[in-house]
Amino acid sequence: MTDEQQPQTREPVLSPLRLEQIHAWWRAANYLSVGQIYLMDNPLLREPLLPEHIKPRLLGHWGTTPGLNFIYAHLNRAIMDRDLDMIYIMGPGHGGPGPVASAWLEGTYSETYPDISQDLAGMKRLFRQFSFPGGIPSHVAPETPGSIHEGGELGYALSHAYGAAFDNPDLVVAAVIGDGEAETGPLAASWHSNKFVDPGRDGTVVDLMRLQDDTEHPHGLSGRDFDALFTTDKPVIFAYHGYPWLIHRLTYRRTNHGNIHVRGYKEEGTTTTPFDMCVLNQLDRFNLAIDVIDRVPRLKDVSAHVREELKNKLIEHRQYIRAYGEDMPEIRNWEWTSAPGPANKPADEVAEPA
Repeated sequence: MTDEQQPQTREPVLSPLRLEQIHAWWRAANYLSVGQIYLMDNPLLREPLLPEHIKPRLLGHWGTTPGLNFIYAHLNRAIMDRDLDMIYIMGPGHGGPGPVASAWLEGTYSETYPDISQDLAGMKRLFRQFSFPGGIPSHVAPETPGSIHEGGELGYALSHAYGAAFDNPDLVVAAVIGDGEAETGPLAASWHSNKFVDPGRDGTVVDLMRLQDDTEHPHGLSGRDFDALFTTDKPVIFAYHGYPWLIHRLTYRRTNHGNIHVRGYKEEGTTTTPFDMCVLNQLDRFNLAIDVIDRVPRLKDVSAHVREELKNKLIEHRQYIRAYGEDMPEIRNWEWTSAPGPANKPADEVAEPA
């Protein structure tokens, strides 16, 4: 082997010290993120964790958050190393704990909101406020310092990124595409935005996606197994906490596709109770039971009174929440039990904490 053929050794991009510093920052951001999702007290876990330290209602997707924090850390490194003019747009909506954590960790959040200070008391307020009454939403809402894109709208991250880059030649926009929004029409259209970019007049958009590892392949049922579960001719009522079209696409070539009726998000909602959000999207127990009555032939002629009772329960529900601002006791106290059938928790077990 001649000297020219000798393999070239490349200097590492990051020194061990720099790598450890970034990794430490990333771990801290991840802890702050998971604390926002789960904790309302005991932020540094200096006491044994108790049920009263945990939020009663959890929002925010942990799964997408470490990746967003990882990108944030390395984009900041690139900005400092190269003096870049850069912004970061995050499509995954419920990854909101990540950018809030990063903003607090670097000091920007406390500059904007001095009461969320960079100490133990401020950390406790940071954790408690996230997706909590009187606090902040679970997305990168407008009150998040620097936010121009809330995330979670499913489809607009890339179009917002190009909009920011147009007529801004020095700007670099790093846009993370959420896996859910990657399947939407607006995202599909926004892939064509590069056709309108003028390199001399506009900035640069870097689109980022997290791809599945090649060891994760999707799993599905054979036609025979699918028919054994869902039949070839019976109506199927599918309550899906997502967009109905996704299930219709997955079942399009199945034998019983025409009998699969999916109830899912219609993007109907407002400031209301948890159960009423289901009612507005017709995912609640009453609307689902009515749907079954309407679609099963043998039930239509014998269930008129039951159907009317279910309609009346929907009316009762609407009147109750408008009078009291919370779901009916039979709804909010309901729980699974080991015995057949549902049960209600005793009232003293569900009382709001003092």
